[in-house]
Amino acid sequence: FACSSWYFLRFADPHNSKQPFSKEKAEFWLPVDDYIGGAEHAVMHLLYARFWTKVMYDAGLIKFSEPFKSLRNQGMILAPDGNKMSKSKGNTIEPDGLIDQGYGADSIRLMELFIGPWNQAANWSVEGIGGTFRFLQRLWILTQEFLEANPKGQQDSKELQEITHKAIYKISNDLQKLSFNTAIAALMQATNELYKIKAEKGFESDKAWRDCLTTLTQLLAPFAPHITDELWSQLGQKGSIHLSTWPVHDEKYLKTDQITIVVQVNGKVRANVNVPSDATETEVVKAAQADPKVTKQIKSGVRKTIYVPHKLINFVV
Repeated sequence: FACSSWYFLRFADPHNSKQPFSKEKAEFWLPVDDYIGGAEHAVMHLLYARFWTKVMYDAGLIKFSEPFKSLRNQGMILAPDGNKMSKSKGNTIEPDGLIDQGYGADSIRLMELFIGPWNQAANWSVEGIGGTFRFLQRLWILTQEFLEANPKGQQDSKELQEITHKAIYKISNDLQKLSFNTAIAALMQATNELYKIKAEKGFESDKAWRDCLTTLTQLLAPFAPHITDELWSQLGQKGSIHLSTWPVHDEKYLKTDQITIVVQVNGKVRANVNVPSDATETEVVKAAQADPKVTKQIKSGVRKTIYVPHKLINFVV
């Protein structure tokens, strides 16, 4: 119990046989930047860790009075009936059965991370595993089709670059916030967009597609480590994907030529229209009113127009 109150100090200097820890090493490594733990630790472990740290600070053994710069409490995966899983209750669930059924460890990892916000509790459910399994299959199949097509072109593709760099930006930011479920959703969206491009244009360029698939594989790697290491190798990369450098987005590809405006009539969504990103309010109004679904809704006359730039337009009739 006592050791659980100061173990993080020992972690900074674990092989010291003469003292609990070196003051210099403690100053280098500590305080801890980010502590992630269950809320049930708040009274016991965290409270006493703070007590011990403050005593050591007062004694001049360390130069910081708080052990952790930030604290984040993760949510718990509960039993299907909403009760806390416990060996004593006999309601724990092992993932081995699902793995043996052929879903694989990566699908289960994705399912658990995709189940909801990381800091909220959720009941165990296997309903989502079909979706995560299919997503991994889709990315696998897309990569295999690209490799089999073996395109010769070396030209760049602005379309693929935009998908790639928007995904880098979104997922990198989500990871900083531990928003794993939204990061996975962004990967799914990027994969869907690649399928649309493939259906319309095929694999026109080896370089453009290889760069895009390689980067998406890197972005997926923290969530699905096994399949991505295999795809990384198939795409011609050396070593392990988990030792590669994390991709960095290019700002110029985050700007889009087109934006989607939601069109409402009396507050109800009637259509979505695509307009140039620099379109004026007058141009947006004309485009919205020209949509057939909207035209018939406003034929009685528009009393008022409410426009939220780059987002939505609402016609009051």
